[in-house]
Amino acid sequence: MLIDVENKLWWVHFKYAKKGANQKDNFFMPIGKITDKDEKLLNEKALWGKLEVK
Repeated sequence: MLIDVENKLWWVHFKYAKKGANQKDNFFMPIGKITDKDEKLLNEKALWGKLEVK
């Protein structure tokens, strides 16, 4: 998980899983705006709804 403080966005990154893809390459994607004042991902209700962490 990455935090873009300048644009106030949460970003995730994935490794390319396709056969033949360079395993060092990553795919980055924004998933939503940072709305929690403490910038804690688990407190972002708009992204997850009800999230239980074990």
